Amino acid sequence: EYGVYNPATDEKIYVNYSADNHRKKKFMNKERLQEELGLAVDKKRFMIGLISRLTDQKGLDLINYVIERIIDDYTQFVVIGTGDPQYENMFRHFAWKYPDKINYKIFNWLIKTGCRTNMVSTRYSIVYFYNLLYLILFLLCAAAHFIKNYFIAFTGTL
Repeated sequence: EYGVYNPATDEKIYVNYSADNHRKKKFMNKERLQEELGLAVDKKRFMIGLISRLTDQKGLDLINYVIERIIDDYTQFVVIGTGDPQYENMFRHFAWKYPDKINYKIFNWLIKTGCRTNMVSTRYSIVYFYNLLYLILFLLCAAAHFIKNYFIAFTGTL
């Protein structure tokens, strides 16, 4: 719904922005979010956001496998969601291990406004398209069969 999910008018975000001025204003939301979450405040760091129900069907085992390969001195990862205790504990562990790079919260809508990328982790469907209104790129983390099926669908071959 454009009336609700619109960064130009959204009253829940720190600084409103639009497609015309997002290069000048969006980073202000990121810096405020970094500060609020206790992450290193740096507008040059690439911030990935994951907003998800934390269950097996979301492919979170794949994130567990790659997260330490993704996180470096130039990348931050923020997660909101609840679900299976094993995944809640997994993100709590990584937030404890990398406190200036990873943050896990039960819920914080402002993650949408501060991240450059939204990680969509799923084994079955792609969702969260309203992120496009917030000018957020998608990083698809999917099971091998999911990628394989899309590759076959687009190319007709493996």
